[in-house]
Amino acid sequence: LRSQATIAASDLIDRMRADPAAFAGKRFDSATASDNPMFEDWRRQLPLIGLRASASGPQGALDCSAGNACGTGHCSVIVRWDDSRADYAPSGQRDRGTDALAFAVCTRLAE
Repeated sequence: LRSQATIAASDLIDRMRADPAAFAGKRFDSATASDNPMFEDWRRQLPLIGLRASASGPQGALDCSAGNACGTGHCSVIVRWDDSRADYAPSGQRDRGTDALAFAVCTRLAE
């Protein structure tokens, strides 16, 4: 599932490279419709990759605004999923927070 999240994040980063001005200084998440056609297409495709949505926040988020976790001139991309199926009672692996897993990456927004 982490590989799928990584591919989804990379896909969004490639879309950002196609038109950096459309993302500069903006913030989007998959729970809210936006006026950015590239992000909207990514948002619609995100549920199709097989990651169950997490209760800890939107399944996908992009923050290119000033003061984001990655710093000025950079963007934060996060893909979240619920992997509670990995809590297997007979093995004793339970309550590991698998319902709120996330892949996060920082990328520089081209000028």
